[in-house]
Amino acid sequence: MRAFTAVCAVFVSVLCIATGLAQSESERGVEVFGGFTRSRSDLACCAGNGNGYHLGVGYTPIRFLLLGTEFSHAVGTDPQYVRHLHFGPQLRIPISSLRPFARVMVGFSEHQTKCPDLPDVLKTRGFSVAMGGGIDLMVHPRAGIRVISLDRIRTEDQWDTRASFGAVFLFF
Repeated sequence: MRAFTAVCAVFVSVLCIATGLAQSESERGVEVFGGFTRSRSDLACCAGNGNGYHLGVGYTPIRFLLLGTEFSHAVGTDPQYVRHLHFGPQLRIPISSLRPFARVMVGFSEHQTKCPDLPDVLKTRGFSVAMGGGIDLMVHPRAGIRVISLDRIRTEDQWDTRASFGAVFLFF
């Protein structure tokens, strides 16, 4: 419950800042991201690593704020996998062709793991909070490369780490 209260406080703060600066910034549009992800789950019985894909889409009401959703799916050794679906704000600070960003997102995560000391496959689902950031390198006014995106994701009593890179496209 504390995490949910903190996320709500951050979201309200972002909205207050956004409305104050909305008149000076007028770039609106849609951003689409697609790329590779590497995920690590820190489970109590065993840690799972996985490779997969990371997709995201969002709306930019003003230049430095993106309201978006992201989905990632990483598969480890059979039958291990981890999925994340998150929604929330992403703050950006454009510096020439670089666009560093930070985000706090809420959503759901699903893990499936086979631990050596357990007879059955362990499958967990639950509410999660993702906190992280990264850097986009804009190679064209409408296209860029996400050099790195690093997130720490908290699901109930465990942490996941997700690192991604890929392509970013802007549609205005």
